[in-house]
Amino acid sequence: QSVERNSMRIAYLDCFSGISGDMFLGALLDAGVPFELLRKTVADLNIGATLELSRVDRGGISATKLDVIVDGKKDLPREEFWAQQHAHEHERSNGHQHGRGLADILRIIDGANISPRARRIASGIFRALGAAEAKVHNVNVQDVHFHEVGAADAIVDIVCAAVGAEALAVEQFVCSPLNVGGGTVACAHGTLPVPAPAT
Repeated sequence: QSVERNSMRIAYLDCFSGISGDMFLGALLDAGVPFELLRKTVADLNIGATLELSRVDRGGISATKLDVIVDGKKDLPREEFWAQQHAHEHERSNGHQHGRGLADILRIIDGANISPRARRIASGIFRALGAAEAKVHNVNVQDVHFHEVGAADAIVDIVCAAVGAEALAVEQFVCSPLNVGGGTVACAHGTLPVPAPAT
């Protein structure tokens, strides 16, 4: 929901159940961002991803759902993804975890056909994520490999979020307190508490 106040366009994010990339992009589409803009942005990234748009019903409320399709497949739920990764560990000769480094991701963003402002926002988000991961794992930021966030779907989420927010001409985002959840989650480093240390 966006409103005009003192000629400043403000977007309010009501994150009572948290927020994710697909939730944010769905909200941008419902607020008026053209789907074609996001579809073209993803095609221009040239990372093997496409978008699939649908309407869903969550608790009796209709919403837009945007799925990122990578190499013809939807993103697996986190637990299924890591179960598959562990099943294929024996195929890896050196135990190296695959993932994109920060420099790889920044190159993709720098080469994207988006505005300089959207490029700065998307790059800034990944730099912040890299700094958090580096601190948690006590490594140089350039040595961080983004196991979860470096996947193609996260690059799509972050770049499209920057492009979509700019398309709405939003000057300020106001966010409710974030519900970050609890319990545990399976990830590249084993089972971690929620919120995870990098969060």
